[in-house]
Amino acid sequence: MQVLDDHRRETLTPDTIAESYQRLYQQVNHRPIEIYYLSNQWYRVGHETVHRSTLLGEITRLRQVAVRKHVQSTDKSLVKKLIDKLRGL
Repeated sequence: MQVLDDHRRETLTPDTIAESYQRLYQQVNHRPIEIYYLSNQWYRVGHETVHRSTLLGEITRLRQVAVRKHVQSTDKSLVKKLIDKLRGL
């Protein structure tokens, strides 16, 4: 589910936002984080109170980091394959 890409088509519920942040945080940092909706667009993330707009910005940033990590690992994989191929000659 892509929270920010789909915001024009669906209502962003507190659960949707929390689940997206939690999933992306774990994907990028390789560890879980606790997130709870408090009320009136405020969330509890770890030990901090965060507003919805800040959380949406952080979701965007985490998504960008995840994409960069994927591209870097793909680049390393291609380089490794090339080196292995050259070693085999």
